[in-house]
Amino acid sequence: MVRKIQNYSRRKREAVSGRTLSLYSQPFYTSRYGYKMCAQVYFDGDGIGKGTHMSLFFFVMKGEYDALLPWPFRQTVFTIYIVEKC
Repeated sequence: MVRKIQNYSRRKREAVSGRTLSLYSQPFYTSRYGYKMCAQVYFDGDGIGKGTHMSLFFFVMKGEYDALLPWPFRQTVFTIYIVEKC
């Protein structure tokens, strides 16, 4: 699964200026009958990363297939690739 952030440079500027604190993704499933999740990104960081890093959080949500899934959630969440266009 790939998620692309549109208008990254503009969103980063808005975060640095304080206009936009964070952005949430639409909820998504990890697979056809998988876990329901959403992501939250702070383009100018959060907590100790504020002003120096981009912070990314994933939330496991109540989903339609929870009764079929193993709990607690113990999956590898993600691998991040950052591609910067010049």
